[in-house]
Amino acid sequence: MARPRAIVVHGADYVCNAYVKEYGYIGHSFGCPAVPVELNEKIINLIKGGSCFYIHTNDAYYLGHSSLKPSVQ
Repeated sequence: MARPRAIVVHGADYVCNAYVKEYGYIGHSFGCPAVPVELNEKIINLIKGGSCFYIHTNDAYYLGHSSLKPSVQ
């Protein structure tokens, strides 16, 4: 359901070390996978032919009940 929700990979200035140093975390994209602006074009060109993302939140209920387990938490 990513297309109807307009979820896209995009560059964002809140995904960088300077933002983390100032705020203590990366910013929020409201569902879109955001990447550092300087890597935006390279990443999008690499995946534009077709890709699959496994994205989840660090939610205790999800982590305790999903059959899909992340390799790093």
